[in-house]
Amino acid sequence: MSQLLQVATRGGGAIPLVAIPSAPVYVDQGIPFQDDEGTVAVAVTVAGVIAYYHQGLPFTSDGRLAATNDKPVVRYGSGGAPFDLEGLLVFGSGPVDHYSAGIPYTVDGQIAAVGAGP
Repeated sequence: MSQLLQVATRGGGAIPLVAIPSAPVYVDQGIPFQDDEGTVAVAVTVAGVIAYYHQGLPFTSDGRLAATNDKPVVRYGSGGAPFDLEGLLVFGSGPVDHYSAGIPYTVDGQIAAVGAGP
């Protein structure tokens, strides 16, 4: 997971997210992206139904990451991916506390995110 999401951290800091109910505009190295009013952001579906997995990450049927926000992390998957009880990828709105393999994490172990995401 860490290597897969590194493509989303090119700007440094927290990962920008967007939750728009449409298929992503493009996919870069397995990560779906959307242009959110001029800002390129990772495309997610909040509390989405997991349709498939790619390199350990959950995706919805429209190709967005199946995610949740500010929920407790109950387990870490391959590469340090944090998951909630339902298996959704956990993003957090708190500030970046630390990095692991280039991925920003909150103090609660969630992936640090900003924007119109979950």
